[in-house]
Amino acid sequence: FVVKVIGLVLAGLLLMKLFPRSTKNAIVKISDKPWVNLGIGFLALIVAPIAMLVILITFVGFYISALAFLAYGMLIILAALLTCLFTGAWVVRYLTKRTEITIDWQAMLIGTVVVGIVSIIPFIGMLAVFVTVVLVFGALIRMVAGHSKSEQA
Repeated sequence: FVVKVIGLVLAGLLLMKLFPRSTKNAIVKISDKPWVNLGIGFLALIVAPIAMLVILITFVGFYISALAFLAYGMLIILAALLTCLFTGAWVVRYLTKRTEITIDWQAMLIGTVVVGIVSIIPFIGMLAVFVTVVLVFGALIRMVAGHSKSEQA
């Protein structure tokens, strides 16, 4: 548990250091339209792997499918990492009664510990963490889709 917490906190700190604006935007996007994020996250969690397998089976899209699987895996890992940061930012905001979300090492540490403790709770805790990761995954999908639309314009 301790090694996992240290690894997640270090990865979160690296993420915040390398991509501060994108990390802040992602955390804000999670709170914005949570039901939409949850729906998109569940849909992408189920439909994307099926679509990638269909593309893979055609052999024409082997490389496209391989890249899509890599991107999919990276987004899930990023969603798990941002879940810890989002949870910590939410807890810090709740405890300090602030209106804005603070993203720093304390939020990452608190969120990682909270998510770790909640995930130990049988069924309910795992379900809560899963739903939160799917929520964050949906927000990331929305961010990527919004970014690609702005790049095309």
